[in-house]
Amino acid sequence: VGTAENIGFSCELITKEMLSLRFVGDEKGQISEISNTSLSGLESLSQLHSIKEKNNKISQHLKDLLAEVQEVIKLNPQREACLIVDTDALTALEMGMEQDNEGKELGALFISLSNLVKSVICARVSPKQKARVVKMVRNASPRTVTLSIGDGANDVPMIQTAHVGIGIYGLEGRQAVNASDYAIGQFRFLKTLLLVHGRWNHRRC
Repeated sequence: VGTAENIGFSCELITKEMLSLRFVGDEKGQISEISNTSLSGLESLSQLHSIKEKNNKISQHLKDLLAEVQEVIKLNPQREACLIVDTDALTALEMGMEQDNEGKELGALFISLSNLVKSVICARVSPKQKARVVKMVRNASPRTVTLSIGDGANDVPMIQTAHVGIGIYGLEGRQAVNASDYAIGQFRFLKTLLLVHGRWNHRRC
């Protein structure tokens, strides 16, 4: 998780001024900036055997995070936030979402929280989980156009799930490029691809 955060800082996806929300498995709750008390966390999540107990723990944690970011934005509308997610919490969330009634509530809470933050960093997730996160966004907001970009074989499911898939020529082979709609040589070319070539294609249509 720490490595993913450092990459987020180097890419400026997250900054030190942002409110950092952590949805991380087996981690204690963070301290609230509003009340200066500890929020509910996901500690001992892996030790719980009942799906219902896990769902209750996840639901309470997401509600606390959602209330925290709403209060912070209410006090300072210019304040931005980010969400850190790891594979253990995401796996438990996916298992909970498979339940009929509780699953819909968990999915809605996660999407509501994601809509209030500027960046969502997913750490140590599997290729299938990457694709499921994209599919979750597509299902929650059908009119939203999603874009996935990657440079390795582990990014192929995510690239193929999004509306627009972009592969980067890299040291990990050409699997991502072969599975993508568009291919670029470096990540920095994404801006030109979207704002220049994307605009030209939009005008042609």
